[in-house]
Amino acid sequence: YCCLCAQLGMWVSLEHHVRGSNVGGEAKGMQTRSSPKKNAVALDASLRDLATGLAVLFFVDASFFGTGNIASVSSFELKSVYRFMAVFNPFLMGGMLLFKIALPFVLVVATFRTITTLEQIDKTAVLCLLLILADIKSMHFFFGIRTEGSWKDIGQSISIFGIANFIIVMILLLFMSSASISNGASYRARGIQK
Repeated sequence: YCCLCAQLGMWVSLEHHVRGSNVGGEAKGMQTRSSPKKNAVALDASLRDLATGLAVLFFVDASFFGTGNIASVSSFELKSVYRFMAVFNPFLMGGMLLFKIALPFVLVVATFRTITTLEQIDKTAVLCLLLILADIKSMHFFFGIRTEGSWKDIGQSISIFGIANFIIVMILLLFMSSASISNGASYRARGIQK
């Protein structure tokens, strides 16, 4: 989790540096250039939004599969929560395991929300680009479902497709919940004030 938080922090500073250094240049360039260049600036902005969507998708996949082999039963062993509880309580232990799996998702979506708020990016546009990319990835896994071979290969291909669809739903739910959590937050860190 520490490495993921460090990566997310670097992502926030990188986005701020890249978008912050280009905002002034675009404003100056738009005053002096002709109208065809304005369209190029708009295309450039959408490509940066696409890059942000790709980064979110990368971090969601890395955080989801970084907690262990999620498709197998071994990641749901209760040994990882025995250190925190002396008495066997299956519901509390199951909740702790779900928290272990959901925490990286929450961190990535909160970071994405922070970036869109700091840099005043259209959240809906980037979310739509993110969902389009996730749907393309899901279609790739759909066409990779095996109907022949061993039961293990068939089950693995179906579970990969199911996980890809689950990630799409989780992104939407966490984005909606992060909106209600971060509505009153003010972002002031290291000279960043927006």
